[in-house]
Amino acid sequence: MTWFKTVVYAFLNGGVHKLFPIAIGVVLACILIYTIRLIYLIRNHRISHNHSIYKLLFVAYLIVVLYCTCLGREQGRLSYKSELFWSWKDILIHHRYDVVSDNIINLGMLVPLGFLSYFIHHHDGSKKYKKMGCVLIRCDRFKRYQWWKATLWCGLLSCFIEGFQLVFRVGMFEWDDIVHNAIGGTMGYVIAAIYIRIHRKCKARCERRRGDEAANDDKHSHHKKHRHHRHHKHHSHKHKRHHSN
Repeated sequence: MTWFKTVVYAFLNGGVHKLFPIAIGVVLACILIYTIRLIYLIRNHRISHNHSIYKLLFVAYLIVVLYCTCLGREQGRLSYKSELFWSWKDILIHHRYDVVSDNIINLGMLVPLGFLSYFIHHHDGSKKYKKMGCVLIRCDRFKRYQWWKATLWCGLLSCFIEGFQLVFRVGMFEWDDIVHNAIGGTMGYVIAAIYIRIHRKCKARCERRRGDEAANDDKHSHHKKHRHHRHHKHHSHKHKRHHSN
């Protein structure tokens, strides 16, 4: 393992951080290409309007995250923490409570991406969708909540961010940040899943109540009509006997 650390340290100190402007250009070019492709699909009606909104929001928030963590920072010295869960050890053992705010920020940073990934995963732009509150969900893609996908993608995104910070010296590499970001993405995915499940139950309860009310109204109108028919029949029979006398 020592030789691996030696190779990595030599790579990081070999002047690769001077390619920081090129790296920024590559990242922005990838985002621009994806955005242009998305706009092309929208203009040609290849995906639905709501699905395009989910993806555009996802890309917009991703740009904000990348700018705050990588692209908008100034270069400094090489910095990293190789120990896993060092922040929690400092909190629990050394009582450094100022680290708690950093952990909370890292947990919450990718929650919106996990939230949006749920709707992107369960809604691929097909016309076969229905409204679930303020969002649209495709009916035949509403399957088991695959939370591990949100964990995987948010973990990979966090690895990219931390690796970018390490290589180009725009932040401190931490394993804790990767774990916290992955957990935050999973939290966002689970929140979206819980929202949809609660909304489905509320909608089913409202439809059941509406059906019961309609059935009661039909029963009441039928009973009223039957009473009116009996009263009319009795009145006509009475009038007929009076006329015969």
